[in-house]
Amino acid sequence: MRTGYISDRKWVKILSGIFLLVGLYFSSRYNYLLFHSLSEIFSVVVACGIFIVAWNSRRFLENNYLLFLGIAYLFIALMDLTHTLAYSGMGVFPEFGTNLPTQLWIGARYMESLSLFFAPLFFSRPLKANSVLFVYLGIFVIVLIFIFSGNFPVCFVEGTGLTPFKIISEYIISLILSGAVIRLYQHRNEFENSILKLLIASIVTSIVAELAFTFYISAYGFSNLVGHYMKMVSFFLIYKALIYSGLTQPYDLLFRNLKKSEEAHRSIIETAMDGFWITDHRGKLLEINEAYCQMSGYSKEELLKMQILDLEAAEMADDINARIQAAIEKREDRFQSRHRKKNGLVFDVEISIQYRENEGGQFVCFLRDITERIKTEDALRKSQQRYEKAQQIGKVGNWEYDLVTKQFWGSDEARRIYGFSPDSDDFTTDQVENCILERERVHQALLDLIEKDRPYNIEFEIQPVTGTDKRFITSTAETLKDDAGTPVKVLGVIRDITEKKQMEDRLQQVQKMETIGTLAGGIAHDFNNILSPIVGYTEMLLEDFPNDSPTRENLSEIYTGALRARDLVKQILTFSRQENMELKLIKMQSIVEEALKLVRSTVPATIDIQQVIQADCGVIKADPIQIHQIVMNLTTNAFHAMEDDGGQLKVSLQEVELGELDLVSPDIEPGAFACLIVSDTGIGMNKELTGKVFDPFFTTKEQGKGTGMGLSVIHGIVKSLKGAIQVYSKVGKGTDFYIYLPVVRRSSWDNGIQMAEALPFGTERILLVDDESAIITMEKQMLERLGYKVFPQTSSVEAFETFKANPDTFDLIVSDMTMPDMTGIQLAKELISIRSDIPIIICTGYSEKINKENAQFSGIKGFLMKPVVKYEMAKMIKQVLDGTKNL
Repeated sequence: MRTGYISDRKWVKILSGIFLLVGLYFSSRYNYLLFHSLSEIFSVVVACGIFIVAWNSRRFLENNYLLFLGIAYLFIALMDLTHTLAYSGMGVFPEFGTNLPTQLWIGARYMESLSLFFAPLFFSRPLKANSVLFVYLGIFVIVLIFIFSGNFPVCFVEGTGLTPFKIISEYIISLILSGAVIRLYQHRNEFENSILKLLIASIVTSIVAELAFTFYISAYGFSNLVGHYMKMVSFFLIYKALIYSGLTQPYDLLFRNLKKSEEAHRSIIETAMDGFWITDHRGKLLEINEAYCQMSGYSKEELLKMQILDLEAAEMADDINARIQAAIEKREDRFQSRHRKKNGLVFDVEISIQYRENEGGQFVCFLRDITERIKTEDALRKSQQRYEKAQQIGKVGNWEYDLVTKQFWGSDEARRIYGFSPDSDDFTTDQVENCILERERVHQALLDLIEKDRPYNIEFEIQPVTGTDKRFITSTAETLKDDAGTPVKVLGVIRDITEKKQMEDRLQQVQKMETIGTLAGGIAHDFNNILSPIVGYTEMLLEDFPNDSPTRENLSEIYTGALRARDLVKQILTFSRQENMELKLIKMQSIVEEALKLVRSTVPATIDIQQVIQADCGVIKADPIQIHQIVMNLTTNAFHAMEDDGGQLKVSLQEVELGELDLVSPDIEPGAFACLIVSDTGIGMNKELTGKVFDPFFTTKEQGKGTGMGLSVIHGIVKSLKGAIQVYSKVGKGTDFYIYLPVVRRSSWDNGIQMAEALPFGTERILLVDDESAIITMEKQMLERLGYKVFPQTSSVEAFETFKANPDTFDLIVSDMTMPDMTGIQLAKELISIRSDIPIIICTGYSEKINKENAQFSGIKGFLMKPVVKYEMAKMIKQVLDGTKNL
C-alpha cells in the first residue's frame, strides 16, 4: 500500500508539471507578456524559496555549498524580478525600451553562473552567512547602477535585434556553467548521489536555456519558449536538492541517530559489569540492570517491587533519607555501603549517584561490588607494619640483611629497581652485587657500617638484570643491634635517582647553551659591524667593474667570503636561539631533494645514496635555509662515518601522526609531524657518545674535519621550530637521525621560490645615523647610488638635534641600534615625539633588547640585519616609504 501511494504521488507531480508547462505554452500564444510574467515570477518565487530553505536549514547542511547558493539565488531572484518589471508592456520603465530587460537578464545570468562556479570553494571552508549576504547586496546594487546609468554594454538594438555582446555573453555564461559542472563533479563525494544528480541536472538545464536564447529570433520563437522552460526547471531542481539536503535528510538522520543512541545506551547499561539503578526521591527502584541482579541474587521483577531500605544492611531509614537529601543538594554523591543478598549474605558496594531534577527528580546510581577490594585493603593495612621502619628512613625501596641467618630480603620496589620481578624468588645478595658496577666500593662501605659503625649513605651506578639502561642509586642503611650492642641486622633504603641525575645533566647542558649564547651575541654585534663595510664596498665595486675584468672575479671571491662569514654569524645566533628566523610556510620535499643533489656531487661512488620522499608530506613553518642546513649537516656526518669503507646513505621524508604515547620529547605536543630520517651504515657510536652528540664543541671526527658545532646548531634549530630530534646508533651498525617538525594544517603555502625583483630606486631625503664612520660612509654611497639624498650623522645626539631643527626636511630615518649616548630605540622615540609620521628603519648587528613588540611601540617600521646588502636595503626602504611594510 505504501509503495502504491508513493507511486501515485509521483505521477501526480509529473502530470502537474506537464499541465503547468502546457498552460504556459498556450498563454504564450495568447499573450506573450502574460507568459513571460508567469514564467519569470515562477522562477523568482522558487529562487526566494531556495534562499529561505537554505537560510533556515543552515545548521543542518553538511557543507556551505548550498547555503552559499541560497544567498546567491536571493539576489538572482531580485535581478530577475527587476527584469520582469522592465519588460516591454509592463509600463514600469517605459523610457528604457527593450535593451533594459535584456541587460538585466544578462546581469542575472552572469551572477547565477559565477555563483555556481565559485560555490564549491565552500565545501570545506567556513562561511560567514551575514557577510556573504552583504557582499551580494553590494554586487546587486553595483550591477543596477551600471545598467541604469548607461555604463553597461548594449544588449538589444531596436530594429536590429540582439547585439554581439549579448550573444557572446550567453556562450561565455554556458562555458562558466560547464566549469561549474566539472568543479561540482570533482567534489562529488561531498553529496549523496541523489542530491548530486539534481544539482548537475539543474546546471545542465541552465546551459540548455542559455544556448536556446542565442537562437532568439522573436518573442514568440521556439527558442525563447524553450529557454524560459529550461530556466524554470533549473531553478526547481536546485530547490528540490536543497529541500532534500536541508530538511528531509537531516530529520531522517536525526531520528535514526536518536533511536540508535537509545539502543546503544540500553546495551551499555545491560552489559556493564557494575550495577545500575534508577530510583525516585522516596528510594523506590524504577530500573535495574542485569549486573545488579547477579550481585544481589534477586530478579528484576523482585527488585522493581523493592526500595533501597529493603537492600541496605548498614544504614537505617533516617540514614538513607539523609543520603538522598545530600545528593539533591550536591546534585551528586559517592560513598560506600553494604547490601544484603537474597540468600542473606552481605557484600560491600561503592555507590555513585547523580540527581536529575529535569527527569522528574530521579537518581541515577552505579553500584560496584568492592568486597574483594575491601579484603585486599585490609590485608595491605596489616602488612603496612612491616614497612614502618623503612618509612622512617625514607621509603622508596627497602631491604634487610640478617647478619645471623644470612638471609636477604627486598621489597617489591627494591626488586623492580634492580630489574627483578616482584613475584620472583630471585633476589639474593650475590645477584644484587652483580648488578652494582662498583661493587667493591659499595661492599666496603657496608663492612664499615657493620664493623666500624660508620654512616652508610652512598651513591652508585647499577646495571639492572633486565633492560639495557643503567640506573643511578642512592642507598642509606643502619644496623639493628641486640641488647649487647652487637649488630644483628642491616636495614636499608634505596632510591632510584636516575631522573634526578638526568635533570642535572640537562641543567648543565642548558648552562652551556646559555654561555655559548652570551658569547655568540657579543661576537655577532662586533663581527657584523666589521663585515658591513666589506660587504657594502665590495658590492659597489662589483657594480663598477665590467663583467670581463679579472679584478671583478677577485672581488666576487671577496664578496662570497663575506657573505659566508655573515651566514656563519647567523648560524651562531641560531645556535644560541638569538637569531630572528625568517619563518614561512614551506614544503620540505624540494629543499631535501635540492640538498641531496649537492651531496651527490661530493660523495664518492662507494657510498650509495637512496631517497624516499613522500610527495604529500604536509606543510611546516620554518626557514628554508635552516632546513637545507639540517639536511646538509646530517648527510655530511653520514658521509664521514662511511668515508673509509663505503656504505649506504638513506634519506627519507614522511608525515607521521604522534599521539600522547608516541611523543619522543616532552617539548612537543601530539599531532602531525614531518619526519626527516637520515640513516647511514657507517661505524656507529656507543651509548655514551650518542648522549653527547648535541653538546657544543663535541665531535668524534679527527682534527680538521669537524668543529663540534654542527649538531648543536641543528639541535637549536629543531627546538626553536617546536620540533624534536632523536639519534639511534650501534657500533658497527650505523646511525639514524630522526627530525620531527610539526605540520601546519589547513593553511596555504608556497614553495619559497620567488622571482627576482628589479632593484627599487628613489629620490627621498634620508637621515642616516651610525656611530661607525666606516659603515656610515659605505651606506651613504650605497643610498646615493639608489638615487636618495643622504644626510649622514655619526652621533645619535647630533642626529636628534638636526632633525629637531628641521623635522619636515627628512622623508626617512635609517639608524643603527647600538650607539653611545642614545640607542636606536631611544632615538626613534624622541624623533616620533617631534613628528609622529616619520618612518624609521633600524639596522643592527645583534641586540637582544630589540624585538617586534618594543619596536612597534617605538614606531619603527622595519629591521635590517648587518651586514646589509644593497638589494635588502633598497627593498626595505621602498616598502617603508610606500607604507607596505608592517612589523
